[in-house]
This record gives sequence, C-alpha cells and structure tokens, in this order.
Amino acid sequence: MINAGAVSRFGLSLLSAAALACLIAACGSSGGSTSAATPTAPSTPTLSSLAVACGAGTTTVQCSATARLSDLSTQTVTGQATASLTKAVIQFTLIGTVTDGTSHGVLPNINIEAADASGNLRTATTGGGGAYAIAAIDAGTYTLTASASGYQATSRAVTVAGHTQADVVLPRITTIPPGQPPASLTCSGIVVPAIVSCLNNLGNLAPTAQCNDGAFSCSTSKSGTCSGHSGVRCYVCPGPLC
Repeated sequence: MINAGAVSRFGLSLLSAAALACLIAACGSSGGSTSAATPTAPSTPTLSSLAVACGAGTTTVQCSATARLSDLSTQTVTGQATASLTKAVIQFTLIGTVTDGTSHGVLPNINIEAADASGNLRTATTGGGGAYAIAAIDAGTYTLTASASGYQATSRAVTVAGHTQADVVLPRITTIPPGQPPASLTCSGIVVPAIVSCLNNLGNLAPTAQCNDGAFSCSTSKSGTCSGHSGVRCYVCPGPLC
C-alpha cells in the first residue's frame, strides 16, 4: 500500500527537476547566450636582417639578398643594381739629379721636360744642387729631356709607376755642328764662347770659369782654378762651378 504523502513528495521532486531543466534550457536559448571564442590568426613575420652580396661589374651588377625574418625563417631574392663608380686618381713625384758628363759635377739651372704619350709637357728646373722634382705626375711612360747651353740635349724614357728617380748625365758640346750658332754661356752676365781652348792642356771644351787675365779654365773644381792667371774673374753658367 503506497502512502499518499510519499507520492506527493516524489511528484514534487520530479516537478522541481523538470523545472530546473526547463530553466537551464531557457537560459541557453535566451538572447544573452555566449558563443565559443574565435581563434586569433598568426601574425605576419617581420624582417629582422638583410644580407646582400653582389658580383663584379662596371655599371650594372647582379646581387643576391637573403632576408631573415622574425620567425627565424629566411628568404632569398635576387636583383640588379646600378652602381656609379669614381676612378681614384693616384699621382706620384718624379725626381732626379743632372750632372756634367765630363766633370760629373751637379748642374744647376738645367731645363727639364717630361712629355707623356700625347705630347703633354711637365717642366722643372734644377736647383743649386742639380736636383729637380716634378710633383703630381700620373702613372705612365714619359720622355724626359734635359737641356742647357753648352750641353747636348739628352732624352730618356722613364716609366712612372710610383715615386720615381731618374738621373740625367749631360755631355758637353765639344764641337759646334755646321750652321748652328754657338750655345750661349755667360760669365757675370757676359756671353762667353761655348767651346774654348782650356788651360792646362785640357783641350777644347765648354769653359767653367774665366780668369782675371782673360783666359778660360775648364776645371771641375774651384780649388786652384786660375791660380796662375791672376785668379777667377767669374764662373761660367750654366756649369758645374756656377
């Protein structure tokens, strides 16, 4: 026999469970319901570094670039680049000493010319020690010429590839070619013969000094010059004693 009170309590329990289920269902279908979160798309990698290597070329060169991205991956691309090139100009100094071919003494006031393959000239004059210098000269081959009154003009080829020394030996004029006027030598500003009969039986040479008695000396040393001819009146220029 079933107790009526127990049935009533059992029915109430079922009703309460049904109501709770209905309430949950209603809440789930209401306008305030929530949905699952949308996954975030991964970020695009950014450039971390770029290494570029280029080949040889004159105005256009081929280059390869390797890009390293923030996700540690790499990408390789190629491209062309136009380069503007400037030639570096390197210049040198040409130096040397000019000496007398007879006395081997140094010769001041000698004209020096350096001509390139196109005939462009650079000039200099030897100083008191017989030395000359031509600065800021380009690399190349030059014809170097030294000349002075009383001496045979002498030329030589000189290749300049760095700072270069080129010495020149000038031979004296011992004879005057036919039809050629005597070279101009001076002694205290007065023109003297290019070739004279030298004292001490040295022969016919360019004079280096004139004595007070008018005789000419061809000595290559000032010591003892004109000692038996009343001393030196003047030294001949250009010349080793000038």
